[in-house]
Amino acid sequence: MKLPHIIKILLFTSGLLINSLTAQNLSLYTVDLDDEFSGESLPTQNFEFVENNVANYDNGKWIAVKLEIPVEMATNDNYIYLAYSLIDYVELWTYDISGSFNRIHRTGQSFNFNTRPYPSSDFIFPILDGVKTYYFKIYSSKPIVLPFEIHSSQSLFQTLTHKDLLIGVFIGIILVMFLYNLVIQIFTRDKVYSYYVVYLFTLLFTQTALFGYTDRFLFQEFPNFNQKFATLSGALVAITSVFFVSKFLNLRTKSLLLYRLFFLVVILDLFGVFLILMNWSVVAFHWVNFVSLYGSIIGLIAGIKLSIVGYKPAKFFLTAWSIFLCSVIIFALINLGVIPYNKYLHGSMLIGSSIEAILLSVALADRINILRQEKEASQAQALRMAQENEIIIQEQNIILEEQVKLRTQELQETNMELKVTLDNLNTTHTKLAQSEKMASLGVLTAGIAHEINNPLNYIHGGYTAINEELKTSNKDIKKDDIREYLQWIKSGTDRANKIVKSLNIYSRSNDDNTEDCDLNSIIEDCIAILDHKTKGRIKIKQRLDENLGVVEGHNRKIHQVILNLLVNAIDSIEDEGLINISSIMKDNQVMINIEDNGHGISKEDLDRILDPFFTTKSPGKGTGLGLSISQSIIQDHKGKIQFKSEVNVGTKVTLVLPQKIVSSDNLSA
Repeated sequence: MKLPHIIKILLFTSGLLINSLTAQNLSLYTVDLDDEFSGESLPTQNFEFVENNVANYDNGKWIAVKLEIPVEMATNDNYIYLAYSLIDYVELWTYDISGSFNRIHRTGQSFNFNTRPYPSSDFIFPILDGVKTYYFKIYSSKPIVLPFEIHSSQSLFQTLTHKDLLIGVFIGIILVMFLYNLVIQIFTRDKVYSYYVVYLFTLLFTQTALFGYTDRFLFQEFPNFNQKFATLSGALVAITSVFFVSKFLNLRTKSLLLYRLFFLVVILDLFGVFLILMNWSVVAFHWVNFVSLYGSIIGLIAGIKLSIVGYKPAKFFLTAWSIFLCSVIIFALINLGVIPYNKYLHGSMLIGSSIEAILLSVALADRINILRQEKEASQAQALRMAQENEIIIQEQNIILEEQVKLRTQELQETNMELKVTLDNLNTTHTKLAQSEKMASLGVLTAGIAHEINNPLNYIHGGYTAINEELKTSNKDIKKDDIREYLQWIKSGTDRANKIVKSLNIYSRSNDDNTEDCDLNSIIEDCIAILDHKTKGRIKIKQRLDENLGVVEGHNRKIHQVILNLLVNAIDSIEDEGLINISSIMKDNQVMINIEDNGHGISKEDLDRILDPFFTTKSPGKGTGLGLSISQSIIQDHKGKIQFKSEVNVGTKVTLVLPQKIVSSDNLSA
């Protein structure tokens, strides 16, 4: 359906309302009261005559109304019609035939909908036969407009039908626009459509609330909420319009100042909602109206400013916003009594809202075309840039290839230099380890030479005794004596052999072959080598686990580590002392503990003892490489070395090495 046809339908429907107007020969009198008054006092009020039969008052007022109708209209077939729905409290009083003054009805938005004499969004009261004077007691937190009319049942039906038709057309247009834009939002995922459908939703509730249809169909049994809903919905529609208009006009980018001024509406209206919830309804109504006026002016300024600079969506918005604002202004002027009340103008806001919704939907549809054109232009520009970038990239690739070749050659040369350096370092490390080992061996040589003299003395003594026995020819050789002398020789030989074997294992050259290492045997060999340094001065206690597992590694290297640790322990004891050596297997790991009661190591030195060339020994007694090399050896065996020490108490060194796991195949073999 084209836009002009829809607007024609609106104007035609509104025209029906104009045609339904009938001349009313009524006499209306009102008085504005400061406080609530008793209904029985209505006839005593100082009423003033109202011209045009329509009274207007500000909100938060108590009003007394006297209505006189012609005698010919005072029949049961006629009705008093108050064509205004935003009244919180209304009472109808009159004299009956007997002359008693009674209240006939009490209703309004502050009461359940079923208190109304007739189920209408406005207020309809029956006329009693022969009674021509009626009194009303009225209060509302919204502006009070009192357009009283007298209708027959037929004309009343036509009037209500025409009003329902206008509201129905409005609701139909808003729902069509709502569903149409909702479908577009689902397909485009554009936030502006999301904001717009929410805005249409709140606009629908606001307009139906202003004309009393939410009282009739939604909140019949919730009068407390219903009485506040018209003001509340006005605040909500203002908040949603801020989000929609800001996004539609792209205010954050186009004008940051206007965006901030416009967004202030949200904060101000949230305060208005707070006033409503606190039951300050009169103040809340004025506050929400003030904020709406402020927001309307900012929106109008934004539309004008962006239209001047040629922003096409702003032109659509300015047209739609101007039409809507005109209808709002007319509605407000009617409520204030500046413009005489009539049904056509009273429904102007419905017409303005409908036209605004249609124009904004058209603007959003046009926005899609604008976005599509911008997208095509952007894609074309992106294509040009991509082609230019491709040329630049090709040129850069050629340069980069040359640089990569040059850099690769430099890296290869550097790698060769690093490889040579690494090989030199490995060779140096090996030489240092061997040098440290030979240095330790040199220190031990003098003591070991003396140690070998003892078994040699045994051998020489046995040899001399046997020789003397053989020289004595005048007596018989005793076999027991010979056996004793031979035992001397065997003991000396075994002792010398053990020392030489230990030295041989310790002094062997480096090799890469791994073997099963029996740590208990290694410990005993090292103790044998160092026997001359401990004899008569240091007691060595051994607690070796007989079921200790084997370690896969290098016998010579582990010999070097344990021998070095034992030498350090011996050197830390100046006079007499004790060294405890234990071995244990735990969690598939073999642990060796060497603990002495020497002078210990300070906390500062303990953190540095593994550094190369660091030593706490006197000059000439150590190179500072022993522990550093020992740590490298243990790490190569995937183990670790730990130190605990306290000055003047002693030092404990723990070696942890992984046990060699024997497979089931090896066990069965």
